[in-house]
Amino acid sequence: MANFGIIGCGRMGKNHAKGISTGTDGKVVAVYDPNPDATAFMHETYGAEVMPNAEALAAHPKVDCVIVTSPTYCHLEGVKAAVGAHKHIFCEKPVDRTWEAALETESLVKDYDKIFTIGFVRRYLPKTRRLKALLDEGFLGRIRFCNVDLPLGIFKRLYGDWFADFDKSGGVCYN
Repeated sequence: MANFGIIGCGRMGKNHAKGISTGTDGKVVAVYDPNPDATAFMHETYGAEVMPNAEALAAHPKVDCVIVTSPTYCHLEGVKAAVGAHKHIFCEKPVDRTWEAALETESLVKDYDKIFTIGFVRRYLPKTRRLKALLDEGFLGRIRFCNVDLPLGIFKRLYGDWFADFDKSGGVCYN
């Protein structure tokens, strides 16, 4: 069984915790988030120990893998903590908001002997897999240009949320 620590208990942290808890081979043992309501939910729902900071979570002796689901602009903090504690790391995408932070992350994990991966799991969604099958079958013909919109309304950009602030969120890194 793998034991997970989650840094960031918002939307994606809760999503990952739910996924881990529905399987038989994993358990969320520790969480960190500066929002006490978010960590209280994770403690009450999954029995996770609430940690005072990212470093304490990563250093927790029962944590095998650190999942970084904090806001994009905070990813580097979680990655540094996990590398410092020599743990496996799953970091939500994008790896960070700025090119400088992405390069710093790369330098931390370039020769790292533990697993470091960036989550981009939409390719495993049933609708994505079906589209891929249609393309492979040639059903849609030769595609020269394609724009795919994700009709997934559960993660909305709300006023005042970090997710709606371009300086803190967004797609690819900029430089």
